[in-house]
Amino acid sequence: MGIGICVITTVILLPPFLNPKTRIGKIHPPNGLVISDDEKQKLVDESLNITGIQAWSNQWQFSTMDFSGISNKTGTDWKYVFVMLHLSPDAKTPYSCDTGWNARIEIDLDTKKIVNAWYPTMQDHECHGITLGPIDVKNVK
Repeated sequence: MGIGICVITTVILLPPFLNPKTRIGKIHPPNGLVISDDEKQKLVDESLNITGIQAWSNQWQFSTMDFSGISNKTGTDWKYVFVMLHLSPDAKTPYSCDTGWNARIEIDLDTKKIVNAWYPTMQDHECHGITLGPIDVKNVK
């Protein structure tokens, strides 16, 4: 049994003035991973439909995607996609934040199911916070 190495690749953040459809078209998955723009759009739509994300605001915008996987002798086995969402500082939210709010949704690439999500809630909404603590998968939808 060999030892795998975890690999995370980060996609360059895209300019905020691009509309969501243009942003999705500019996301290029890492080598060895094929994912169409329609598939990427479905992942974003599923992320935007999380009840807790909708409860915080209905003005979330797609920001970017990251991918993670395990490196092995034949290449990289890509396991997860992270969908990043952003709310501008002037978005209508329960609490204001001068830099806006961020959300991160982890989706299994094999099953296309959400496995974890981080987003502001009434109980956990630190402005300028990087991580908001994992949300239990049972509570995601």
